[in-house]
Amino acid sequence: MLRKPLAEIAAEDVELFIKEVRQQESASLDYKRDYNLQDAKEKKGFLADICALANNGGGHILLGIDEERVDGDKTGLPRIPPRGAKAFDKTVAEDTLHASIEPRVGSFVGIQTVEGGWDEGPVHVIHVERTWNPPHCVRDRLSRKFYRRSGTKSEPMDMNQIRDAFIQSAGLGERLRSFHRDRVDLVLRGETTFPLIETGAKAFVHVIPISHFASGEHLPLNNVPGLDPSGGAGVGAKLTVPNFDGRIAHDDCRPAGSHIQVFRDGAVEVANMRILKKVSGQQQLEAFRVEGAVLSAVRQAHRFFRGEPTIEGPYVVMLTLVGVQGVNIPSQSPSDHSIDVHQIERDRLEFPEVQIDDPACEDLPQVLRPVFDMLWQAGGWEKSLNFKGDGSYGIMGWDA
Repeated sequence: MLRKPLAEIAAEDVELFIKEVRQQESASLDYKRDYNLQDAKEKKGFLADICALANNGGGHILLGIDEERVDGDKTGLPRIPPRGAKAFDKTVAEDTLHASIEPRVGSFVGIQTVEGGWDEGPVHVIHVERTWNPPHCVRDRLSRKFYRRSGTKSEPMDMNQIRDAFIQSAGLGERLRSFHRDRVDLVLRGETTFPLIETGAKAFVHVIPISHFASGEHLPLNNVPGLDPSGGAGVGAKLTVPNFDGRIAHDDCRPAGSHIQVFRDGAVEVANMRILKKVSGQQQLEAFRVEGAVLSAVRQAHRFFRGEPTIEGPYVVMLTLVGVQGVNIPSQSPSDHSIDVHQIERDRLEFPEVQIDDPACEDLPQVLRPVFDMLWQAGGWEKSLNFKGDGSYGIMGWDA
């Protein structure tokens, strides 16, 4: 049962699991009677259990199933039949996780409510996936507490355990950053199927499905959809062709002005050369085109991801600009004046990675806003000018 897709688990699976599989509690499996999240103590226990599983590489909680007892002692085996969970509220649980655990684990936690006619309510199968950025902690106004699984219990981590967890987590983060930097350098050297225009500024975006990237598994890439390497600049969708790294599409120019590369580990790369314009002899960086390239990269990556059943969120988005030293960022509105803005002082800008739970979310520009604001700040502006007073986003055809 625990290997089935969460959404497919039904009452008969639960009954079979507790009657015949009889799997004992472990560091990755916990049986729980119920969680009343309106009760402070039970809420604390729920958060500690989820946090501990996330820090241990994932696992399951079967909620609404008691532990069997013999002479008053717990055996670690499921009691037959299950009673179900009466107090647990899935919506409250999801909101609680979002508000109380950091780094966020919402996209790594799935809850399947299974109705089976049990005495007190349904059984809830809670699956915590392996995360890419542990250690996670439970946060409140006064403290942050880290937990891990010790045998069949969730226990606070000591300082040495917390330190070790941070060191191990840094390994995956550095792999992601190294992949991004190495790819940027390789493309700049012309070591790609369709060499890009050598001169001028360049934007590089990577959208990486973290869990699939970390697993090291390769995709066959048999059904990659037609993707638009120009990011909506009028070229239109192009069929990808095989290359050493996976499949690649490029615009019709030679050398190419843009490409989109899909890798066997699930990563998607967009390179865009069309982010500058010359005005009165001065090179200017069109920030709205960079923002548009990032948004387009995420959305096109989503077209690919949704056709691959083994790829799940969350995703990391990474952006680097190269060749931008000495250029400025003009406003797109005549009402904005650039008297106090300045030229970008570095040739290469590497932006912090952003985690995205759902590439199709309506508030995608808001999720990416820290990067967009930093882009404009590199040119002396306080923030991105493409967000309106009410927080909505849209300019020059890049409407959210």
